[in-house]
Amino acid sequence: MNECYLLPRDRQLEAPVDYCGICGAEMYEGETAYFDEGTSLYFCEECVECWAKANLSEVIVGDDY
Repeated sequence: MNECYLLPRDRQLEAPVDYCGICGAEMYEGETAYFDEGTSLYFCEECVECWAKANLSEVIVGDDY
């Protein structure tokens, strides 16, 4: 028998695909996330700015660096 879902499927019934590398939030298939190829870690939308500030250099465009 085919299952019919009238409401969105409960994520708690699905196993997470991975976890955020900072906060540990569960990440499910189809969700937007950010991936760092250097560390092979995923980051959720709430943590990506924190990761970027910690791992990227802030520069002034036009200055030598």
